[in-house]
Amino acid sequence: MSAIGVRKRLLQAILDGDGRLERAAWEAVLRYAQGGPLTRGEREALVNLDAVLSNPAALAEAGLGPDRLRLSADALSAMERFAAQHDLSVVLGGLRIEGAAPSPSPADAPASPLAAALAAGQPLGPFSTWAVQTPGADVRFSTQAFGQTFPALVVTRPDFTDPDRRDLASDLAQDLAGLQDLDGVRALARRVLARDAGWFSAADAASGTRNRRAALRQQRLTRLLDLLRDHALARPQLGLAVNAVLIEVRDDALSGIDHDMEVGSHTNYWPYDKGYDGVVEKILSQVAPGSPAATAIGNRLADIWRRKTVFTHGRSVDERDAERSLGAILTWRRPHGPPEAPRVSLAQGSTPDQPRYAVLSVTEADGGTVPVYREGDGSLRYDWTAGRPERVGQARRPLPRPA
Repeated sequence: MSAIGVRKRLLQAILDGDGRLERAAWEAVLRYAQGGPLTRGEREALVNLDAVLSNPAALAEAGLGPDRLRLSADALSAMERFAAQHDLSVVLGGLRIEGAAPSPSPADAPASPLAAALAAGQPLGPFSTWAVQTPGADVRFSTQAFGQTFPALVVTRPDFTDPDRRDLASDLAQDLAGLQDLDGVRALARRVLARDAGWFSAADAASGTRNRRAALRQQRLTRLLDLLRDHALARPQLGLAVNAVLIEVRDDALSGIDHDMEVGSHTNYWPYDKGYDGVVEKILSQVAPGSPAATAIGNRLADIWRRKTVFTHGRSVDERDAERSLGAILTWRRPHGPPEAPRVSLAQGSTPDQPRYAVLSVTEADGGTVPVYREGDGSLRYDWTAGRPERVGQARRPLPRPA
């Protein structure tokens, strides 16, 4: 299917009809065009008969002069309905309408889809007031900078308010007064978590979203641990070692739980292999270079490239094989650091379920240190930051194994 194919078939329909285009013949061409995705060019060709008749040789060969070119009234009606649906106009190209009904007044003419949607919709007001709440984020569409309001996509973490905020300091006042050592802190934390397991698991928030329940669970555990930490740090005999104890308690409390969150996926989020950077680039091209708006939009574009883009046909990132699923190399670049970032390798002892990463370098014979990376076969290769472009990717002897 193509716009050229549509025009050829319409011309043939006119020739077969002895200069007259009937509705059935036009609809047959429409079905041909709808055999695949209906392009803009095909839609325009279906209603632009002037382009169809731009082949005078074929018309002359068939003995069809301008006075014999006709269009049936019902064919015109079908074309006008189609044109209205796609915000187009019918171009007759000199065809005479046969059996035409009275033309409808503008008030009776069908509205285009855009006009109909605008008529039925409600004004949204200024973009600075737009806001959407989702299970995982609060979304606004404006930001403040340099005393001005700019269009932007601003995503912030929701503020989940605890409906049952308990006064833990008062409830545990007697227990806290009796704490003498780190074992006592550990025992008290575990006893409170076991006694009030329903509250700490946010069972009372089951009617909300999964994200809200997870947030309340985290808030309540954090409040307990902060209370114990503050109380312990005020006692010299307990000291900073309480931090290690409370980390152990926290990890135990979070283990063995299915943290089922409502997050982005290929069904409700823009896929990473077909990012929306093109849209943001168009917006960036329409603002003044160097302006605050250009800086804000440029930062958003960089975030898409760094965090929401893969260069393969996958829709997600596998952290156990990030480079292959990303279709790119991973580098370690600190915030505000130089652009020359070393390549990241899997560390020795890393497993698929517990990946660990490292930045590697070796000492050359001349005493200089150069960055390298480890390939999947265990070989070391020179990194692009080594300063010798001709050696990038070349194999280097393995690191000596520790004794």
